[in-house]
Amino acid sequence: MCFYGVETVSVHLPTFVFRGHFPGVFILFDENHFGFIWLKLKYFFLYSRVQNTFQNVEAPSPQAFLEMLKNIQSGPPGGAACMHFEDLAF
Repeated sequence: MCFYGVETVSVHLPTFVFRGHFPGVFILFDENHFGFIWLKLKYFFLYSRVQNTFQNVEAPSPQAFLEMLKNIQSGPPGGAACMHFEDLAF
């Protein structure tokens, strides 16, 4: 499954702040793998689910995860990135 979207990258350093919006394609390969292609830069990022188990941690339901993706607005300070999706629907 593929969806067009825009990834928002936010990097905050003591003397430098960078914010960028990169149009691309979110690709859902299966329940354990997804990727994002930055179209203009021709980069591809592949992500996979962590297979380790953690004590006292429970994964969100698929519905809660989708809701979280829809509500993400920006990355936290420190250089984290997040993705914004247009018309995300599974």
